[in-house]
Amino acid sequence: MSTKSKTLGEVINEVQKAKSFKAKVELLKLHESKPLRQILRANFDPAYVWDLPEGLSPYDVNDDPIKEGQTTIKSEIPRLYLFMKLDHVKMSRLKKEAKWINMLEALDAQEAKIMDQIKDKKLEKISRKVVEAAFPQLLDGI
Repeated sequence: MSTKSKTLGEVINEVQKAKSFKAKVELLKLHESKPLRQILRANFDPAYVWDLPEGLSPYDVNDDPIKEGQTTIKSEIPRLYLFMKLDHVKMSRLKKEAKWINMLEALDAQEAKIMDQIKDKKLEKISRKVVEAAFPQLLDGI
């Protein structure tokens, strides 16, 4: 068994492909981490209001797994606030959209697709009930 830890994209993809509710819950629990919880919360919490257009973002898919300047969802989490509707973020919508596209193009194709789904709060094949079963307190009160 490999000791290499999986990226958030790999974890989300594995959960999305799982066939049963129970398998999805178990996979989320197995890969529990603060970044995973943050991404799931960004998808399900209505307090996270994205300031980006809905729908598929017009980015060039990064098919090169070792592209220079490549990043990961985990490393981008601290910057996600830039793409939210927040009073303290003083950036034009056009600049936000350009930064969003640049970020998606720096992610591998799998992670970029996941982030585009989360932006629209439409993470595929992972329901709120699955997340609540895996992490009961994560979505409490929302």
